[in-house]
Amino acid sequence: MVAATLSSRRTRIMIAIWIAVVLGALLALFLSAQNSAQFGRLQPWILLASALAVAIIIVLLARKIIQLIAAYRSGVPGSRLTVRTVLVFGALVALPLLTVYVFSLEFLNRGIDSWFRVEIKQGLNDAVVLSRSALELRMREHDERTQRFAATLATQTPGSALFALEEELRSSGASEIVLYGEHERIIGAASRVVADSLPQRPPTDLVRRVGGGASYVSLEPVGESQYLIRTAAPLPGAPMSTGDARYVVVIYDLPRQFAELTDAVQRSYSQYGDLAELREPLKYSFS
Repeated sequence: MVAATLSSRRTRIMIAIWIAVVLGALLALFLSAQNSAQFGRLQPWILLASALAVAIIIVLLARKIIQLIAAYRSGVPGSRLTVRTVLVFGALVALPLLTVYVFSLEFLNRGIDSWFRVEIKQGLNDAVVLSRSALELRMREHDERTQRFAATLATQTPGSALFALEEELRSSGASEIVLYGEHERIIGAASRVVADSLPQRPPTDLVRRVGGGASYVSLEPVGESQYLIRTAAPLPGAPMSTGDARYVVVIYDLPRQFAELTDAVQRSYSQYGDLAELREPLKYSFS
C-alpha cells in the first residue's frame, strides 16, 4: 500500500514537471518567434526542454506498460481486458494524432520554406546591386564633372576662378567647392551655407591621391540616412611636387530620399540573411 502510494506520488510529480517543462518550452518558442535574435539565444533551451518533456513521457509510458505486462503475466483479473482496451484506444488515438502531426509538420515546413524562396533572395540581391549601381553611377558622374571643372579652372586667372566657383556651385547643385593651392592653402571657396569657419581640412588620402595626379571620389556618412559625395581633381598643368599640388574639392549632398531607400534595401537584405540562417533551426524547434 505504501509502495503504491509512493509510486502514485512520483507519477503526479513527474506529470507536474512535464506540464511545467512543456509550458516553458511553449513560452520560449513564442518569445523566440517574435524576435530572431531571441530565437538564437533561446533555441538550445527550447531543444533541451523538448527533449526533457519527451523523456518524461517515455518514462511514464514505460512504467505503465511494465506494470500492465506484469499484471497480464500474473493473471490479475481484468488484466486481459485492460490490455485489449489499451491497444484499441491506443490505435484509435495514435493514428489520428500521427496523421495530423505529419500533415501539420509538412504544412509548417512548406510555410517556412516559402519565407525563403529563391525568388525573394534573388529579388533582394538584385535590389542591393541596383542601389549600389545607381550610387556608383552618381559618384562617377560627379567625379567626371569635377575633372572637367578642374580643367576649366586651369585655363583661368585667379580672379576669374573665384567667379567660376560660384557659377559651378549654382549649375552643379554642389553644396561646397574649395580651390586649394600649395600646402593646402585655400585660394577660394563657394558654399550654399554661410559658414562661421573655414572649410574642413581635406582627408589625407584625398591629398595624397590628387598629389599623384589622380582624381578622388568617396561616399561619407554624416548622419542618419545622410551622406555626402566628396570629389577632388588636380588642375592640369599645376605643379605636382610634394606640397605643391593645386586641386579643387567639390562636395555634393546625396538626396535624402535616395539615401533612405539605399539604407532600407541594405537593411532588408541583412535582415533576410539573418532570418535565412535560422531556417533549419526553426524547423527543428517546431517539429
